[in-house]
Amino acid sequence: MNARPRTLDEIRSGLLNGTASVRGLVLQLLDDAPQLAPSAWISRAADADLLRAADACDALIQRGAAAAFDTRPLLGALFAVKDNIDVAGLPTTAGCPSFACGSAAQHAAVVQRLVGADAIPVGKTNLDQFATGLVGTRSPCGAVPNPFDSTYVSGGSGSGSACATATGQVPFALGTDTAGSGRVPASFCNIAGLKPTRGWFSSRGVVPACRGLDCVSIFALSPDEAWRVASVAARPDALDPFSRTALPPKLRLDQLAGLRIGVPQPLKFFGDALSAKAFDAALDALKALGCEGVDVPCAPLARAASLLYDGPWVAERYAAVGPAFNDFALARLAATPMRTLQPSAGVMRHALPATPVLATAAPAAPVRIVAVGAHMAGLGLNWQFTERAARLLRQTTTAPAYRLYSLTGAKPTRPRLAHVGAEQGQAIEVEVWEMDSAHVGSFLAFVGAPLALGTVKLADGSSERGFVCEPRSVAAGSGALDISAFGGWRGFLASVRSAPVTPTAESAP
Repeated sequence: MNARPRTLDEIRSGLLNGTASVRGLVLQLLDDAPQLAPSAWISRAADADLLRAADACDALIQRGAAAAFDTRPLLGALFAVKDNIDVAGLPTTAGCPSFACGSAAQHAAVVQRLVGADAIPVGKTNLDQFATGLVGTRSPCGAVPNPFDSTYVSGGSGSGSACATATGQVPFALGTDTAGSGRVPASFCNIAGLKPTRGWFSSRGVVPACRGLDCVSIFALSPDEAWRVASVAARPDALDPFSRTALPPKLRLDQLAGLRIGVPQPLKFFGDALSAKAFDAALDALKALGCEGVDVPCAPLARAASLLYDGPWVAERYAAVGPAFNDFALARLAATPMRTLQPSAGVMRHALPATPVLATAAPAAPVRIVAVGAHMAGLGLNWQFTERAARLLRQTTTAPAYRLYSLTGAKPTRPRLAHVGAEQGQAIEVEVWEMDSAHVGSFLAFVGAPLALGTVKLADGSSERGFVCEPRSVAAGSGALDISAFGGWRGFLASVRSAPVTPTAESAP
């Protein structure tokens, strides 16, 4: 075994024989990350949170020894996540900081599977912006250098995940692979990249590149290590329309002797003699192991590839992040600076009116809504406001006549505001948002019982529509937790984040 455990097997052996601890692995990572290509990381979990999770894992191993791994196959394994995959508590930027709307409220489905096996997600890694690129340099967070030679690229788009794995900071990492974004950086960094059958891993919680083709992929030091992770991560997901159950394999590849390997023709290396030499050497090595090379025409494959980059599939990338039917707003935005940059149009230099005139229907009357929980700025459901162009008017409090509850106790996912009167109530932190009435209908579709829109009285004596709850949801025996003492939802979230983290087995979906 190497002096420092790197693979999952080595880490497990070290944890069991006492030569390693999860806390030690975390401390080593915190020391390595700033030195080994810091541009590989976009964000990481708080040091204190990682150490608490590590201590909980070490305690499980001390109590259960080898048996602790029976139901927790990845116990104590640290892993990195490409930053187009959601990790609860960290923003998902997809390599574009302005794309993030606060921190993710929950893990992507595949991350949750790994966390359920007691692996620890340590942070989010760099990528070609919106996973569009194969070189790892198209990111405002900086290019990720090749771990062997910083003058070379690390490949993309999953450059950060590949680098973090290749440098030994984590034994495995998650990426995505639509057209090579996992396999290319894996090959550039001399590690294994596993692209699974589409739909075998859930892609729920992943920023789409091409929704019908996207795959979450795995980086590891070897194919067998990647397969171990895949066996845990893969599971059908009823909430993902592209998810499917794995079928028994039809191929048997028990030995290399007699295996036929396709060789693309014509081969193009674009003047790179070293790549041509390396390719020939690899093919000769496979033939020496008993494989047979078979020429395969490459033109049909090139035409298929062009569908992704030059055909309708590329439109899916824009649809995933530019909003539809915002044509008027964009036209109005462009009309004003055009007067400065290009005051006359066409070859005839036709003078434009000094003031732009854009005909449109009368704007819809705005509706104000008081947010009290996860819809507030920067929190998990705020996107339901922002994607409808809602505007934050002010931050304030209610009149001192309310109580705030969490309907799920220590897991703060469903806040409820109840009017109880001046004698029992207090002021609760809220935000007042304004939304065009044309968008209110689609917004209300998200509001389910026992949540409702009612009238909320504010500290200044005014009243606005806002989130309230049906009385039955907070009645005696309902299990609702009164969290009014925290002053608001943000105060309650802060108290939960400061509580100790204890890994638990994954609950059924």
